[in-house]
Amino acid sequence: MEAEELSTYNQIVIIGAGIAGVNAAKTLLDNDYEGKVVLIDRDENLPYDRPPLSKEYLAGTMDNDGILLHPEEFYRDDRMELLLGKSVTELRPDKKTVILNDGEEIGWDKLLITTGSKLRRLQPLDEQNFENVFYLKTQKDASRVQEQLSSINHLAIIGAGFIGLEVAASMLAAGKQVTVFEAAKTPLSRVLGEDMGTYIAEKHRAKGIEIFTDDYITQFKGDSSIREVETKNGIKLACDGVLVGIGVSTDGLLVEGILDFDDGIIVNEFCETSVADIYAAGDCARWTYPISGEKIRIEHWDHAMNQGATAALNMLQPNSQPFTTIPYFWSNQHDLAIQYVGHPTTWDQTVLRGSMEDDTFTMFYLLENKVVGALIVNQPTNVLPIRRLISQSVIVNTDQLGDEKVKLKQIIKQAAVIN
Repeated sequence: MEAEELSTYNQIVIIGAGIAGVNAAKTLLDNDYEGKVVLIDRDENLPYDRPPLSKEYLAGTMDNDGILLHPEEFYRDDRMELLLGKSVTELRPDKKTVILNDGEEIGWDKLLITTGSKLRRLQPLDEQNFENVFYLKTQKDASRVQEQLSSINHLAIIGAGFIGLEVAASMLAAGKQVTVFEAAKTPLSRVLGEDMGTYIAEKHRAKGIEIFTDDYITQFKGDSSIREVETKNGIKLACDGVLVGIGVSTDGLLVEGILDFDDGIIVNEFCETSVADIYAAGDCARWTYPISGEKIRIEHWDHAMNQGATAALNMLQPNSQPFTTIPYFWSNQHDLAIQYVGHPTTWDQTVLRGSMEDDTFTMFYLLENKVVGALIVNQPTNVLPIRRLISQSVIVNTDQLGDEKVKLKQIIKQAAVIN
C-alpha cells in the first residue's frame, strides 16, 4: 500500500459526512492541509450527530440545531466544499476520480470512504407499506417518529439491542406504553454476556417496559396501519406503532471488485485500503484490533471519530499514525449511564467492582487474567484508566480489581511492574 506521487487535483475527497468524515475533514484543516477538502453526503441536512436521535432528539429535548456536528459557518471555509444530497455511484481509481449520481466527475489526490452502515430491514414488513412502521438511522427517520408521536399510545419495538432499548426508555419517558420483542434468549448477551444482559433487561422491566425474549413477531395485522402483532409464541399485542431495531450491515456495492471487502472495507493499521491513496474509516472499515489480532468492524461514535482523524493524518503523511484506539461506546437508558470499553469476543472470567444493587459498578471481562473489556454503569471516571489497562494488555491481580478500596491507577502501576 505504498503511496503514489500526488496527482494535480490538489484535493482530498471524503465520501460520507457522518462523524468519521466530518472529523477527518476538520483534522485536515486543523493540520494546515493546503488543498481543498470535498465532503460528499447523500443526506440533504447539514452533518449531524446520530447518538441523540434515539435519546434527546426523539424525546424533544434537543432540536435540529442541537444535533449539528458543526454550525453552518464551519463548512464555509474556503478550503472546504460540502456537497449535500449527492451520492457517489462509481469509483475510478485509475483516473483518481469519483462519479456522482448526477454524472459529475470529481478528482482526488487522496480518497476517504466513511459511508457508515445501513439498517437491516424486515423485507416482508416493508412490502406491506404500513404507515406506522419506523426505522431509526437518520434525522428524517427520527423526525417521522416525532411527527406521529401524538398518535402512538403503545409502541412495539422489534429488537432489544442498544438502539431499541434507548428508544424504549425515551418513549416511556414521553408517556407511551412500550413492548419490546427480542429473538435471543437474553438481550445484549452477545456483547455483555447473560448476566449483564439480564441485569439491563430487568431494569427496563422494573420501569414498566414489557420485554419478551426468545420470541419474534410473525404477523402484522391492520389496513394502512398496524393495529395488532402476533408472535411465534402466540402473543397477540394491540399497538399503534412498530419500530424496527435489528442492527446494521455494510454495503460493499460501491467498492465491489475494486477494494478488498469482507463485512467491511479492509484497511491496514494506517486506515489505507488495498488500493494506494484510498482510505476508509468508521462503520464501513474492517481493521486488525491490536489487542486480539482479530479483524473487526466497530459501529460506534467514538471509534468513527478517532479513526476518521487517524485516516486524515495518514493522508497528510502516509504511514505515520497507526490506529490503536481501544473501542468505547455509551448508552443512556432511564437512570443508567452505561459505558463499555474494549471489544472482547470471548472471556474466561468476570470480576465485579462496585454494587449492582446500587446501580453503580464496573463489570470486568478478562481473558487469561488480562482485562479485555468492561461494562461501566454510573461510574464514568473509570473509563480512562480501564482503557489504559486494556491497551497495556497486562496480567492483573483480580482480587484488587474487584476491591474499590484499591484505586485503578494503583492496579495499573502494579500490573506494569509485575509484567
